[in-house]
Amino acid sequence: MTRLRVAKSEDIELLLAWANDPGVVRSSFRGRTITEDEHELWFTGALHSDCVKIYIGISEHGVPFGQVRFEKVNKSAMVDISICVTSRGNGFGRTLLMMAMDAYKSVYEDITFVADVKLENLPSRRLFLSAGYTEYLGSSRSGVVTYKR
Repeated sequence: MTRLRVAKSEDIELLLAWANDPGVVRSSFRGRTITEDEHELWFTGALHSDCVKIYIGISEHGVPFGQVRFEKVNKSAMVDISICVTSRGNGFGRTLLMMAMDAYKSVYEDITFVADVKLENLPSRRLFLSAGYTEYLGSSRSGVVTYKR
């Protein structure tokens, strides 16, 4: 059975490896790999922030397979999700996203989830629609689709 846990300091290298996966870089808004120094600064801040929560999906075999990050801004939480390359295409993304949203809503009941996705990122667009998000094509950024739930 898939389970969820909160990210911890020991996850720093794992999350950097996932963030620098070529498929993730192509789908990201930064469009480049992240240096170890950049990641360490960001990750340390994220772990200690009241506004950021990172969840790690763990497979039935005890292997981490993906992450969901929420960044709270007022009554919204910006959503970021990535699945490791060996676990993509198996439905783990939807399972992880739903579990993470449930966990986050147990802390912040009255929250709207928001995700910005590149227009050409069809797997993520399908993921958010399958998780009950509504698509808003009128994003303020060109080439971006916004999803809300």
